[in-house]
Amino acid sequence: MVCQFFWKTALVTYPVSLAAQTASVWTCVAITVDRFLAVQYPLKMRLWCSPAKAFVVLSIIATISFLYKMPSIFELQLDECGKLVPTDLRQNELYIVIYNTYGYLLLLIVIPWTLMIILNVVVIRAVHTAYRIRRSMTKNKGRVDDRERRCTVMALVMLSTFIMFNLLAGINNIIEAFTDYPSNYRFRIPIGNLLVCVNR
Repeated sequence: MVCQFFWKTALVTYPVSLAAQTASVWTCVAITVDRFLAVQYPLKMRLWCSPAKAFVVLSIIATISFLYKMPSIFELQLDECGKLVPTDLRQNELYIVIYNTYGYLLLLIVIPWTLMIILNVVVIRAVHTAYRIRRSMTKNKGRVDDRERRCTVMALVMLSTFIMFNLLAGINNIIEAFTDYPSNYRFRIPIGNLLVCVNR
């Protein structure tokens, strides 16, 4: 009974979860870009970044993520016994390698990670530079600006946790595309999925 419920609901929850994962990754990129603009162009920040524009950006991310992951709707089906089985599309090697593997690596790991790493490095350097200038202009050299230090720590923690929680899922996709499933496959996939969910 539980398995049948899972099999039926997975037809919907599987593509929705993939779209949500994609949207979550690019939302992290949008937050990083927002922080970058706030540090590099503080005077223009109010003009560029408003609640209405943030809503538009999030709507675009959600729409593109759904459209990009729409093929996953056709990856699973129920057989004559009601069990969840992969479709011919899911078993197509070209689809797995190009769409699932290279698409995942480029659009969910390489491009977003590169953008976030570069922009966070710029933000951290700018914050440290501003902190040093402020310390040199104040009489109290031992004074610590907690706000700027928190911003630096937040950027490092966000980037580190994002990479740490998404790394196993990326490795799993590569293994699935290019190698046979090893004996510990069943344990590695749920752990990778759990880490991705925790990061969200």
